[in-house]
Amino acid sequence: MSGTQGKQRTQGKQQVTQHDTLVGRSLQQGTYQVEAAIGYGGMGQVFLASHRALDVPVALKQGRADQPLPQSVIAELDRFLQQKQEKQEQQITPVTPARQAFENDFPLSGGADTDRFLREALLLARLHHPAIPTLYDYFYENGHWYLVMEYLPGPTLAAYMRQYAPLPPLEALNYAMQLCDVLDYLHNQMSPVVYRDLKPSNIILSPEGRLMLVDFGIARYFKEGQINDTTDFGSPGYASPEQYEGSGQTDGRSDLYSLGVILHEMLSGQRPARGSARKGILESLRQINPALSPALSGLVTVATRPEAMYRFQMAHTFYTALERTRAIEERRAYQRHALLVSETSHREDAGTSIQTFANPPHTPNRHTSFAALRSQRVHTREHLHVARRERLEQEALAMQLASIDDSLKQRAISPVFPTPAPGERESSPPRPKTSNRLLQVLFVVALLLSGVLTSLFALNQYAHHNPTIVSNQKRVVTQLPTITTQSSWQALPSLPVPQADNTAVYTEVHGKAYIYVSGGYRGASSKPLYSRGLYRYDIAAAHWELITNNGFPVMGNNAAVVDEQHHIFFTGGYSTDTFTINSVLYRYSPENGALGKIVPPAQALIGFGNAMLADQQGHLYITQGFTTPGNPQARAGTGWYRYDLATGQWAILTPLPAGVGYVVLVSDGQGGILMIGGSRDAGQRMPTSQIYRYDTVQNTWTLTPARAPISISGAASCLDGQGHVVIIGGYDPAHSSALASTWLVTLSTLNWEPLPALPPGGSLLGAAACDGQRDVFLERGANDTSHPTADFLELTIQS
Repeated sequence: MSGTQGKQRTQGKQQVTQHDTLVGRSLQQGTYQVEAAIGYGGMGQVFLASHRALDVPVALKQGRADQPLPQSVIAELDRFLQQKQEKQEQQITPVTPARQAFENDFPLSGGADTDRFLREALLLARLHHPAIPTLYDYFYENGHWYLVMEYLPGPTLAAYMRQYAPLPPLEALNYAMQLCDVLDYLHNQMSPVVYRDLKPSNIILSPEGRLMLVDFGIARYFKEGQINDTTDFGSPGYASPEQYEGSGQTDGRSDLYSLGVILHEMLSGQRPARGSARKGILESLRQINPALSPALSGLVTVATRPEAMYRFQMAHTFYTALERTRAIEERRAYQRHALLVSETSHREDAGTSIQTFANPPHTPNRHTSFAALRSQRVHTREHLHVARRERLEQEALAMQLASIDDSLKQRAISPVFPTPAPGERESSPPRPKTSNRLLQVLFVVALLLSGVLTSLFALNQYAHHNPTIVSNQKRVVTQLPTITTQSSWQALPSLPVPQADNTAVYTEVHGKAYIYVSGGYRGASSKPLYSRGLYRYDIAAAHWELITNNGFPVMGNNAAVVDEQHHIFFTGGYSTDTFTINSVLYRYSPENGALGKIVPPAQALIGFGNAMLADQQGHLYITQGFTTPGNPQARAGTGWYRYDLATGQWAILTPLPAGVGYVVLVSDGQGGILMIGGSRDAGQRMPTSQIYRYDTVQNTWTLTPARAPISISGAASCLDGQGHVVIIGGYDPAHSSALASTWLVTLSTLNWEPLPALPPGGSLLGAAACDGQRDVFLERGANDTSHPTADFLELTIQS
């Protein structure tokens, strides 16, 4: 509560005067310093101000005062603000029931402007939802009422669409689902709240991709039995036809109509005509853009029907339809197998890619200069050209080797000399037996020489394309010893649900060994798309169990480690709870099931596709990953952070030498850290085979002279406890497929030894956990680019 007494706020009826600009002035006896005018609401101007004592930004919404506030309104507002302050002091997060009982009407002051102010103030005080701004205070000064509200940085949805519409279907559906959620909350109050003015200019888009609903100036409670309400409220083009007709009281279906119009505008890029709502006419999306799916076009058609009885009747029904349509759009995106290249003139050079489930639904981060976008496109095309040339060279080499192999096979099964015709056989002179033996020996020698030459040729070509790097004038070739044939894979009991894009760790609880696996992506046709909860595999009992579900965050494409105290740390990754990047750490205690949340400073931005390492000396090291979901061309950041477990302090370290995600991050056993492979783009079309070493004492990065035999991205990995890291699977951009390769890498020498490949199918965005005794447990993830599996396997490494 502000501390301003109700008596001060309601000093008699005041004469409304024309005011000068407030920018640069202070209000409420110096409490608030006005910094800028940032917009206009339904009842007046909105200013950005700062609270001088607390140094926090707030939004001041100004409205004319033509009457004092009724005492009942003052009492209710003060009571709500006092309760909110007490909850904040006790550090309790208010839990608001879905349905709350409030007085379903507003007191009247006798003045139209004051009535409008008190309606909005009471609604903001009574409602609690993440998409509704928080009311901090209210006061009266110089003939005006002021609401002190949460400041929401970011453009309006209207401004955003003017710059970027039409939006991609997944992004538009994401926003529509957020709006539908807050409408469902409003309509399900004990006395339903009808917003009545849903339009893009009343929606703020935060930097995190969250939509916030502002300006409750004309919202009201739905009153059972009321014949009609005020006509011509709402905004032309977005208001429903019944709001113009005045034939009856509008209800929640009017808000759902407005949401349908906004979704139409996001997908088409066309603002609704001012008379379209009166006539109930909106052009079909398929006529505007035939590339949009029939399901998406049909959804918008149903939502914007002029007759209220033929639209979606409830926000929950509308939300369910949006969710199903989003699943269809995700499936379409996964099956397109093409990069979303904006320049159609270069489409023939762009190659193909698949938008895998590694890229969550799009959230906005488009504020990039044209030059930067053009540079990014050029860079992407260059990499695609290189990938295409390498693929053609590999195919040519494969054809050449196949031709040599076929030739050798034919020579091996055919006689050395042509078989004569029957007539010729009798006239041919008999050959001595010693000559035949000599020819046979010569043939065998020639065959062996051909095989050796062919092998040398193939090895030379393979080494040329993959495992060499020139550093300090020396050419170092990664050694590839023979396969350790004693090692073997075996199938274990499957996971409870198919999933990928998640994490796995090994730890012991009360002397028992477990593998902990977080929930992940379940597939485009699954509901929900991401699994919530934490699973545990009892190694001795060979049994899975779900140990936590309710309250456990949804985390996708994240990382997990175990510290020396056996706590499990998770990065937030991508959250389908909010459809945004969740830049936090979670600490889970297997001993008691306690879950804690650690919020890093704003400078330590943690995205998805990141990597994390626990050095077992009280520190966590974390890479930034990707911070723009939904865009396969998005580049990884170079952020590199350290978190001190004992003090809770964060350190911003020397940036990564290259912006990469989906890397393998391991301790080198000598006090340093190795960063192996990774991809520069979220679509994993630009993987690398480079290996960098980080010096934890000097805080410096160096490029090692060794390289991985193949590019490594999206692979599973873990330390075997014997000085090696095991790396399994990954993404093959040349064939848009999952890799089945398994490698044992000696950390001291960076020597790569191939292990037995995975049983049928590869592993993409899976997770591995080692028990420290050369047993590797693999949650396969996906065996192709669109189908997560429930496969759980064990690799036993034997020298």
